[in-house]
Amino acid sequence: TATKIYVINTQFSPSGRYLKKQFESSFEKMQLKQKVIYLENYNMEDIYEMAKHFEDDSIVLFGVYARDRDGKYFEFDENIRTLSKYSKQPIYGFLKFLLNKGIVGGNLSDGTAYGREIARMADEYIYGEKKISEIPIITHSINDLVFDLDQLKRYEISINKLPENSKIISYSSSFFQFYHDYKIELLVVLACFVCLCIFFFILLYFFEKQRSYKDSLIKVNEKLERNVHDRTVQLVQQQSQIINSARLVSIGEMASGIAHEINNPLTIIDLSANRITQRTSSENIIKSAGRISSTTFRISKIIKGLKHLAKDGDKSKFTDFHLIEAVEDVTSLCYEKFKENDIEFNINVDESIVIHGSIVQVAQVLLNLINNSFDELINVKGERKINLKAISIKKYDQEYVEISITDTGSGIPEGIRGKIMEPFFTTKKKNRGTGLGLSISKNNIEKHGGEFYLDESSSLTRFVFTIPLKAK
Repeated sequence: TATKIYVINTQFSPSGRYLKKQFESSFEKMQLKQKVIYLENYNMEDIYEMAKHFEDDSIVLFGVYARDRDGKYFEFDENIRTLSKYSKQPIYGFLKFLLNKGIVGGNLSDGTAYGREIARMADEYIYGEKKISEIPIITHSINDLVFDLDQLKRYEISINKLPENSKIISYSSSFFQFYHDYKIELLVVLACFVCLCIFFFILLYFFEKQRSYKDSLIKVNEKLERNVHDRTVQLVQQQSQIINSARLVSIGEMASGIAHEINNPLTIIDLSANRITQRTSSENIIKSAGRISSTTFRISKIIKGLKHLAKDGDKSKFTDFHLIEAVEDVTSLCYEKFKENDIEFNINVDESIVIHGSIVQVAQVLLNLINNSFDELINVKGERKINLKAISIKKYDQEYVEISITDTGSGIPEGIRGKIMEPFFTTKKKNRGTGLGLSISKNNIEKHGGEFYLDESSSLTRFVFTIPLKAK
């Protein structure tokens, strides 16, 4: 009989804190006699070590742990697999996409099932079968009790001990069986790829046509200069060519617009890849599907960050916002290049910090400083590290947040420290910078009523800027 429950759930992300409230509410309603222990204030290495010593009379439940105490981020797939490898006890969860990643199973929430139920309600309303007021609110769980047979065997858990109506899934079937069972999903992925190819060749065709007509116009103009007597005829021909070219340009623009629709099949590809990952045991297929999902997820994060950073900062309104939002917009754009160049990027920002200002301008300042540090570290041998830190301070009888970005580069020579804030002053190679980044950043921070400066007392390169906190 279990005497304690370990809940592995981070307190360093909004979703983690929300889930803890749900856990506490559920445990209270269940009136559990077991002692509940939350593993929430640790780095992942500590939790891996604890997992080796979980007691035989304990139950382990995995919530979310995408970010640990040290500010490091983890992908769910990699994290749960590593945790399962070390865990002495079986790990249970509540998200179906974690199945076949290391959890034994449980009452698993499946987004597909919820989507299907919502679609059914929508059909009833759209086709006039029921009014909105007649569609009942679903108060019972539609989740399934699902368990991974391979994990059950690993921990020697008898199927007979599982609750009634439990579903057992085995991921050890052959690829041929997988293809036979999920042929439609594979065909959808293939169809999406074919659509992408068709759109590409349509664009290529119209671009080639446009280039052909442009060449024709040049030849017509040359002929007009050589044949003055036939000028009228040539002008008519030229006008005709221009009209046709304009039409092709319009068609080309329309084809370019169609390219935006690629996002729709991209979403389908991501969903299908997730389903493939859930239902196969082939490592090659899992890795390929994982790369598809991680790439589409990274694209969506990059697009979100670019939308914010592409806005006109001078026209953005000052509002209250969480500093971590601006930080996450910037890090979504920089994460991959830091990883590829072995640069360690550490973030120490309290998610509760709320400031008043322009999120666009603050994000642009952060991006400029981080890119400057990257350009400096790219050629540095040895330790490559960038630290982003934010702390609350009191200055001039007012509450501020002090944000600093420190790198382990070679530093800024004393002879030019007084010039680095001047417009058009740069030490970067040609085409690597305009010399306006620090000047614009300083101006943006001063608009917020803060300060922007180089900390010359630091042994490392450390830029600091302050912004007033949200008024209480």
